[in-house]
Amino acid sequence: EWADPLRAPYRDLEVVELGPPTQGVAALEILRIIDGYDLAAMEPVDVEHVLVEATKLALADRDAHVTDPAAMAIDPADLLSDPYIAGRRAAIDADRAVDPRPGRPQRGGTAYLCAVDRDGLAVSLIQSNFLGFGSGVHVPDWGINLTNRGSSFTLDADAINVLAPSKRPMHTLIPAMALRDGRPEVVFGTMSADAQAQVHAQFLRHVVDGGADVQGAIDAPRWRVEIGDWGLRHETRFEESIVDGLAARGHRLTATSPFDMGMGHAHAIRIEADGLAAASDPRSEGAAVGR
Repeated sequence: EWADPLRAPYRDLEVVELGPPTQGVAALEILRIIDGYDLAAMEPVDVEHVLVEATKLALADRDAHVTDPAAMAIDPADLLSDPYIAGRRAAIDADRAVDPRPGRPQRGGTAYLCAVDRDGLAVSLIQSNFLGFGSGVHVPDWGINLTNRGSSFTLDADAINVLAPSKRPMHTLIPAMALRDGRPEVVFGTMSADAQAQVHAQFLRHVVDGGADVQGAIDAPRWRVEIGDWGLRHETRFEESIVDGLAARGHRLTATSPFDMGMGHAHAIRIEADGLAAASDPRSEGAAVGR
């Protein structure tokens, strides 16, 4: 049984993500929050601060509400409604970092790819056996190994994602697309557990608000919010003024490396009037191939 897709506007695009039990609603919530800001008119450090704070709120909501849809207490669309998003946007302090209640970090074990053919058929795909080789259970006639995504459950009886019979766990896999007039324009995604929704938002911000091509958007320096303590890991290619400004606002920063594989391995294709533009992440093995 597949997750139903969720859709939400971001500027002049419609972004499509998988719904629960995946975390797609978190990526859309981030985009809905920042859609209320004129990012192009803001200072670079203010843009990063707002995006980090929106990410914290969305991930906190993910852990508070998202699990098997049959066990959720709210409709996931409620997290994307205008009144709710306005309230989350109002919770962001422009001058200081504010930490919600810490969530439960999710581990990764995923590979992502995308493809578009000459007729415009677009595929955004994530494959994951999860930890190691998955559950270790093999289906001989099909040649597949079963996953161990059940380890994404928690044993906390008060948590929405608590282990229960006949229940699917919240998980992090979210292949995505952005549509224009109902047709795919950008096909994109990444691996890396909790970072996936964060990378989606950072990538689209660079493409839509920054005017970057898809390779430039993927190459751009990234950060990653750690949901367990709301620390902020960042690649060392960020300008010093941005790093210093975030620290001054109270963000707890950890510098990683120029291209940190923990920031996700994103890949993307943009369907343009005169052809396709494809991009592969320098943080991983991979290639952008056309023929």
